[in-house]
Amino acid sequence: MKNLTKRDARVLDAIIKAVDSVAKPEFYKRRNRRLKLSDDDAIFQELAELCSYSGAKSKRVSEMIKSGALEKAFAGFRVRAASKLNSENVINDHWDKIKVMRFNSKVKKIIQAARKMEEISKEYGSFEKYIKSFKIPKKVKNENALEKFWKNFDSLLTDLKKREVPIIKSQTTLLHFLETWMGCDCHKPDVVVMRIAKNTGLVLSDGKGGRRQMAKKVQEYCFDKEMNPRKVDFAGFWRPVRLDKICKEILLS
Repeated sequence: MKNLTKRDARVLDAIIKAVDSVAKPEFYKRRNRRLKLSDDDAIFQELAELCSYSGAKSKRVSEMIKSGALEKAFAGFRVRAASKLNSENVINDHWDKIKVMRFNSKVKKIIQAARKMEEISKEYGSFEKYIKSFKIPKKVKNENALEKFWKNFDSLLTDLKKREVPIIKSQTTLLHFLETWMGCDCHKPDVVVMRIAKNTGLVLSDGKGGRRQMAKKVQEYCFDKEMNPRKVDFAGFWRPVRLDKICKEILLS
C-alpha cells in the first residue's frame, strides 16, 4: 500500500471503533433520492442540497429541506424549469424560508448548476451519462482500482472546472457527490474529519493535499475489510475533541 502505514491502520481502527460506540444503525442507511424525479432532476436535487449544507448548520438545513422550502424555491428540482429561474426573484420570494443556507449567493450557484446541467445534457443525452462517461469505478478494492479511480476522478474534475459547473467543481464536494449519488467507494474528507485526522496524526496538513491523502488512506484501509469508506464520515457527527479522546484512549490501551 502506497499511502497507508501500520500506524495509520491502527488509528483508523480506533476511529471506526469510536464511531461504532456512539453511532445509531440508521446513520448507515443511504438516502433514496430518486423518488419520483428523473435521474437528472434527482442529481439536481443532490447538488442543491450539497450547496445548501456547505458552510451552514447541518441540522437547520436538514429541517429546511424536510419542510419542502428548498424544493419549492427551485422549481420542484426540475432542471429545465430551474434553469429559467431568476436569482433575484428566488431571493425575493423564498429567502426567508431558505436563509439557513447562510449565503444568498448560493441561489445563483444552484440556478447556474441547473443551466450547466441542461447544457451538458444536450451534448451527452443526460447529465448522468456525462458523469458516467468518465468511467470512475464504484468499487475500489485494490491498488489498480484505486489508481483508476483517481486518474478518472481528476479527468472529471478538470472538465467540470473547464465547463464552470458550480458546486461539484471542488475536490471535496465532488467526492461527496460520487459517494452519495454514484455509490462510489470514497468519502468526503470535510473540515471535521480532517481535524480528527490531523489531531490523530493521520495527516500533517488539513489542506487540499492532506484531504486527498486522507481520502486515499481510507480507501486503502477499506480494501480487505468489506467496509464502505463513507463509514469514516460518521466521525463528522461527533465533537472532534470527544472522538479524539476516545481514539487516544483506544490507542493507549
